[in-house]
Amino acid sequence: MELAMRLEQVMQKIETIREEKPSSRLLEEIQDIREQISCNEGWFAVELDEDLIEACVYQGKALEARYRYLLRKARQEQVRAVI
Repeated sequence: MELAMRLEQVMQKIETIREEKPSSRLLEEIQDIREQISCNEGWFAVELDEDLIEACVYQGKALEARYRYLLRKARQEQVRAVI
């Protein structure tokens, strides 16, 4: 149930991001992936079932690959975050 709610939140963010300019969209995507990685790490920390632990690992690897891609894209486009 929690994952379904999280997916709905992600889908809403994606719609909002699509309407923004490209650089802020990219930064939003990066932030969203970081949140997903954090959620995945939390899930991994509490999971006990072997199959679900394996699912956590594969999901984590996929999220990390997407994160690396977005960082590379941000560097190529010379996107800078305002802190």
